[in-house]
Amino acid sequence: GTREGALSFLDFWLNSIFLHTQTKQGRCAPILLIGTHKDKVSGAEEHQHISRMLSDRFGKSMALTAWRSVEMYEDATGGVPLCFFPVDNTIGQSDAAVRAALRVVEEVAKKSETIQQEVPLAWLGFYDRIREDKRLCVSLDDAKAMASECG
Repeated sequence: GTREGALSFLDFWLNSIFLHTQTKQGRCAPILLIGTHKDKVSGAEEHQHISRMLSDRFGKSMALTAWRSVEMYEDATGGVPLCFFPVDNTIGQSDAAVRAALRVVEEVAKKSETIQQEVPLAWLGFYDRIREDKRLCVSLDDAKAMASECG
């Protein structure tokens, strides 16, 4: 597709993320933009151009709140932080940007209220047990029996 088509598609998804994850405070879920095919678009100047283009386009859009939730790639080649992680998916975690994106995901997850929420160990045991069950549906009686066994 065209550049405009790709940007319109991204605009749709940023707005969707905002609409479906916004909080009462007007924030939304953290967003990491991953640019694949760094093996074909590898120059730091090209990455900086793409980052500026994305920032210009989405920094003023309806997805502004979502855009503010975009995590930055601080250690980009060329020393200029990028609003996306340019990755070469042909080399996996050998790519520094892939490792950086994984680090950011871990950092963001650790700060998440959902991750910080304490859950009783018995509930985790029940959760594991219900996931291991191969049936499509479980009767209420069976679920109660499993829960009882887990404490």
